[in-house]
Amino acid sequence: MRQNNEVTFSSFKMRFPHLNTSYQKEEFAMCNRWYVTLVLCLTLLLAGIVSGCGPTPPPSTEPPEEATVTPRPLVSEDELAEIRQVCQAWSKEGRERQHEHPEYEDLLYIEGYTIVTGPKEEIERVLESLELSLEQVDAIDLSHLGKYEFMEDALEFLREKQGRSPTDPAELGEIRLYKIIEKESVEQVVCEINKLSAMVEFPVFADPNYHVSPAGWAGGGSPWSQNGEWTGLLNGGGLGEAPSADFRTQWAFGAAGIDLFGNRGVRVRVLEEYRGAGIRVGIFDTSPFTEVGEEEQCMHCFPFDELVGDVLGESAEAEPPLTVWHHRLIPSPNCPGYDRRSEDRKSLESQNISNHGLFVAGLVHAVAPHSEIYLVRVLEDDGCGGLFAIYKGIMMFMDETLQDRGTLEGTVINLSLGIHQPPNPSRFGLPKDVKTLERTLETAVGLGAVVVAAAGNDSFDKLPPESPSQMEMPAEYPFVIGVAASNIGSGRGCFSNRGDVAAPGGNGEILDEETQCEIPNCLRNPNLCLISLAPNSKTGYVYWVGTSFATPLVSGQAALLLEAGVRPADVTGQIKGSAVRSPAYEPALGGGVINLPASLP
Repeated sequence: MRQNNEVTFSSFKMRFPHLNTSYQKEEFAMCNRWYVTLVLCLTLLLAGIVSGCGPTPPPSTEPPEEATVTPRPLVSEDELAEIRQVCQAWSKEGRERQHEHPEYEDLLYIEGYTIVTGPKEEIERVLESLELSLEQVDAIDLSHLGKYEFMEDALEFLREKQGRSPTDPAELGEIRLYKIIEKESVEQVVCEINKLSAMVEFPVFADPNYHVSPAGWAGGGSPWSQNGEWTGLLNGGGLGEAPSADFRTQWAFGAAGIDLFGNRGVRVRVLEEYRGAGIRVGIFDTSPFTEVGEEEQCMHCFPFDELVGDVLGESAEAEPPLTVWHHRLIPSPNCPGYDRRSEDRKSLESQNISNHGLFVAGLVHAVAPHSEIYLVRVLEDDGCGGLFAIYKGIMMFMDETLQDRGTLEGTVINLSLGIHQPPNPSRFGLPKDVKTLERTLETAVGLGAVVVAAAGNDSFDKLPPESPSQMEMPAEYPFVIGVAASNIGSGRGCFSNRGDVAAPGGNGEILDEETQCEIPNCLRNPNLCLISLAPNSKTGYVYWVGTSFATPLVSGQAALLLEAGVRPADVTGQIKGSAVRSPAYEPALGGGVINLPASLP
C-alpha cells in the first residue's frame, strides 16, 4: 500500500512541479480524502440499488389519508331549478285534486315518508344533488341477491310479460325508507327524485309509502263498506260463526267451486297424489297471534291439526306446522281501515280484522295441506299497513328461503291485499308506476317464485251495464296472477274487480234495484260466503267474502302444480288454460274459474 502510495505521490509531483514539496503533500492528502469519500458514496449507492431488488417490505398498517373528492354535479343549477319548479307545480295541482276527493285525501299513503330504491352510490348522488332534507329511517339491502342467478325460463317469462329484461339482482342495491324533514310534500319529493334520475339515466326510483290493506280500498271496509260504514263484521273479522263440520263441504270446494272435495268432503281421487309436499307458500297479511318479547321480529309455529281439528280427515304427521312471523310496523294514523263516519274525521274508530291472514292460510292448507305455510305479519290488526312493511316481509321470506334452498323455485307468494292508488294517479300528483314494488316482485319471479294477488273488491257499486274496475296493484302486474272472485253460479262476485282468472270468493245480496251488492247475511245464506279459520270463534271457523279469499285457492293450486313438476314460468298458463267458462262467464273473469283436477298434468 505504501509503495502504491509513493508512486501515486510521484505522479502527483510530476503533474504539479511548481508547488513546493510540503504543499504538494498537503494537496495530495486532500485529494486522497476526496477519493475515499467518492468511493464510499458510490458503494452506498450501489448497496441501495441492490437492496431495492430484494423482498418488498410489508405495507404500512397506517390507513392512507383519503383525498377529498367533490363529485361532479349531475346537472346544472338551471336544470335543478327547472326540476324543482315543474315538480312544485305538479304536486300542488295533484294535492288540490286529492282535496276534491274525500275518498283519496290523506288516505293514499303514510304522510311524511318516501321509499327510494336503486344502487347505493346512485341514490346518494341523486339525493345530494337535490339537497333534500331527508332522514333515513330504515333500509333493506338487496346486494346479497347478486350471488343468485335468475332462472332462464323465468327470464323468458318476464321478458314476454314485461316487454323488457328485469334488473339484474347484482344491480338492485337497496330499498330505503326516508322521513321528510322539511315542508316539502311527498308528491314533490318523489317527483324530484324520479325526474332527476330519469334525466341522468340512473336506475333510482321513488314512491310514496302507500297504504296497503286487504280491503276494497275505495269503500274503506273489508271486504267492502257502504255509506262509509263497516257492516256485519265480527271482532277479528268474519261475517258470522260457521259450523266446523261445514268447512269441507262448503260449495267453494265442491263441483260449483274448485272441485277439491266430493259430496262427502273426501278429496277427489285425482288430487290424492298431490298435496303440496316440498312447496313453500308465503302469506303476507294480518296475524291474530300475540307478539312475544321486544325483539325486532319473532316467530311462532302452530300445528295445523290444532288449528283445524280433524275436519280435513288428513294425517297430521305429514303436515308442516303454520309458521308465523311478526316484525315491527310503522303505525299509520290515517288509513282506509278506519271507519270514516264523522265528516271531520276527529272520531275515527278502527275495526279488528286480525283473523284475515289466518283465514287465508286455512284455505291454502285445505288445497295443499303438506305445503310449508308461512304467515308473515305485514298489516296491523285493522288491516292497515305501509308499502315498506310489505317489502320487509317479502325480503325476510325470500332470504330465509334462499338460505334454505338456494332458489325460490317451489315457492308461492300470496298477496291478498292491494295498494291504495287512485285511477290515473298522475292526476293526483303521484307516479304512474310503483317501481319499488315492481322491481321487488320481478326479482322474486326471476328467482323462481310464483306470485298470486287479489284483484280487489272495488266494483260493488258498479251496476250493469257498467264494467267492473280494473285490478288493483300488484295484481295488475302482467307477471302476477290476479284473482277475481266467482260465486256459486260460476259468475262474477258482484264486488269483484277484473282478474286474470277467478276462484270462489262469494257474492253480495240484491236488496233492490239500487242496492244490488249488499254485504251478505251468511248465516241466512251460507252459499254466498266462504268458510275458514278464526281462532277467537267458538267453532274455530267464520264466514267471509272477497277476492282476498279467492286468491289462496289459486296459491294452493300453484303449490300442487309445482309439486307435480310444472315449471314456475308455466304455472300461470297451466292455471288459465284449464279454467272453466260456464254459461255465467263474463270477460272480467279472465280465463274462467279454476279447476284443480283439470289443471294437473
